[in-house]
Amino acid sequence: MDIMFDRLMLIELRENVIRIDTKAFAELRSYIDPPRIVHDILKAVTAIFSFKETVEGQFDDWQQMKGVSTDSALTH
Repeated sequence: MDIMFDRLMLIELRENVIRIDTKAFAELRSYIDPPRIVHDILKAVTAIFSFKETVEGQFDDWQQMKGVSTDSALTH
């Protein structure tokens, strides 16, 4: 039962990420030094789709994270 709930939550999260419009992605990419909470939230969402890379620290730097915050990177 718990696994089914987790799976449904992940499906819903993915659908919501897919619906983020290009203006929102452009705003994320426009940050030179975003508030820490913005980076942390984006990193958490990225971890769901790219866990290994996130654990390895590939997205600890904002410039690296900006490379992921494209319309297609989080939706695959």
